[in-house]
Amino acid sequence: MYINKSNIGRSIIIAIFVLILAWVVAPLPHYKPSYSRVLYSSDNVLLSATTSSEQQWCFPMDEDIPENLKKCIIIYEDEYFAFHPE
Repeated sequence: MYINKSNIGRSIIIAIFVLILAWVVAPLPHYKPSYSRVLYSSDNVLLSATTSSEQQWCFPMDEDIPENLKKCIIIYEDEYFAFHPE
């Protein structure tokens, strides 16, 4: 069986074109992050916080993370955080 090299080249070019077209035209998935649950007292003091359903600490950007919670996360996640090279 004889395979024409020009047909293979043309097929590869068409396949690449179709893949690029599909990548450009296909809609991107709508990612909605799951946020950590937080509980505040009536005077706005953080009482409790849990990880999100993805087991990550994820706070909305419009909310400041309390300093004590930052320290706890750094101690739990990476006790050598302060010693990493910049």
